Amino acid sequence: MGGVSSRVSGMVRKPASAAHMTCMAKISTPKDLRNLVKLAESQGWEFDRTNSGHVKFCSPYRETPPVFYSGTPGDRRAHSNLLAKLRRAGLDIPRSFAS
Repeated sequence: MGGVSSRVSGMVRKPASAAHMTCMAKISTPKDLRNLVKLAESQGWEFDRTNSGHVKFCSPYRETPPVFYSGTPGDRRAHSNLLAKLRRAGLDIPRSFAS
């Protein structure tokens, strides 16, 4: 058993800052997702990317599970579905945001 190492697959928490948003801009993120991240962070939510390229939104209410979004969505309704999931999780998103 010596030589077997345990690998912890987790995400690195990064502070919500301007440097974080510039890092996000390098990843070719759609403009509407960037605006959604800014809205979520203004309400206390945390944003992160997983090692596999998915987007993770963590609620400030710890009993609420995180909301995941594909880094490369293949469905035309993916963004609308993300907005619906975030609303159900407690994020206050104006109805005009989806259009």
